[in-house]
Amino acid sequence: MRNIISTFLVLGVFSFGATAQFGKTKTGGSIQFAEDKFNFGEVKEEGGSVSHTFAFKNVGKGPLRIVNVLTSCGCTTSDWTQTAVNLGESGYIKATFDPKNRPGRFSRTLTIITNGTPESSVITLDGYVGSANREMLRMFPHEFGNMRFSAKEFDLTIKEDKLDSVWLGVYNPTNKNMLIRTVISPYPMRVETQDILLGPESGENILMLYNGALAKQLGPRKDTVHFVTSDDTLPNKFVVLKVNIVQNFDKLTSEQKANAPVIEVLKKQANVGELYLGEVGSYSFEVTNKGKSDLVIRRLMGADASITAKASSMVIKKGAKAKVTVSLNTKGTHGMVDKTLTIISNDPANANTVLKVSAKVVIPGIEPIGN
Repeated sequence: MRNIISTFLVLGVFSFGATAQFGKTKTGGSIQFAEDKFNFGEVKEEGGSVSHTFAFKNVGKGPLRIVNVLTSCGCTTSDWTQTAVNLGESGYIKATFDPKNRPGRFSRTLTIITNGTPESSVITLDGYVGSANREMLRMFPHEFGNMRFSAKEFDLTIKEDKLDSVWLGVYNPTNKNMLIRTVISPYPMRVETQDILLGPESGENILMLYNGALAKQLGPRKDTVHFVTSDDTLPNKFVVLKVNIVQNFDKLTSEQKANAPVIEVLKKQANVGELYLGEVGSYSFEVTNKGKSDLVIRRLMGADASITAKASSMVIKKGAKAKVTVSLNTKGTHGMVDKTLTIISNDPANANTVLKVSAKVVIPGIEPIGN
């Protein structure tokens, strides 16, 4: 009797475990596909995902439900009829393949799990990912919606009286026309394009001119060029130019160089001591002109908004001195703080002189960082 009860309990546990494992109940439905394989032929890697819908019919004796669809690769996704398919009715399995970074032949399977018979069925996607345009993708590596650019950022050093230029490559990898409707660029720039039509799988080089004389200020700056396109996915595209405007000493004669100004700052580092958070600390650096002509301070440029400076004179006669007072705002800082200020002058041998200001910023009741 004990053996009979034990056997009954074991069978009961097994039956419960099987039901919990598969999570479905047989209903008498039976799945039949109109096709179980589909070949895409050649698909283009840059053309985006491709899909095919497999139709099926319930040829069993009761309702049929798709429990799950398992794909053989993360590059393949699926969608399917979510409701029960009654006897004689039809449903679908939509399979989508992403060809990106998968050149060559491919074969992907999808395993269909149902609550009927058979419990699992396999359908297959085949095809070939063409790599003819992989070289174009290499030349235009930056994806902006449905268009590709050769660059998304440029670094330029331009002399203040010179005109410089860069070429931007734009490529349309799709099978439809794309239009660059207009280009919005900052004042120092001019972009040689309006209403450019890019045909399917075609590219264009766009000339971007930068006039250093129009920048009006020496030192680094960041400018953004705005492209307005017909791309439905991302109509507005932006390219950044990081530009450093520098002085041009190329035309100076040997005599002019011999009689040029010479900047001298004997002490280039200063510690303004301990400051409470939010206080402003200052230090005055002494600048001397050791040259033979006027020293002109063209710009006082802080590393960020926390550091500012003011000169007692922006023009220093030969042999004369001036004070450059540097102020450090400690708002938003804590612990040891180091900031720099650059003096841009007309000294051809040392156009950029970097000064450093340090402080220990404390918050009452909080131990400073970097003791």
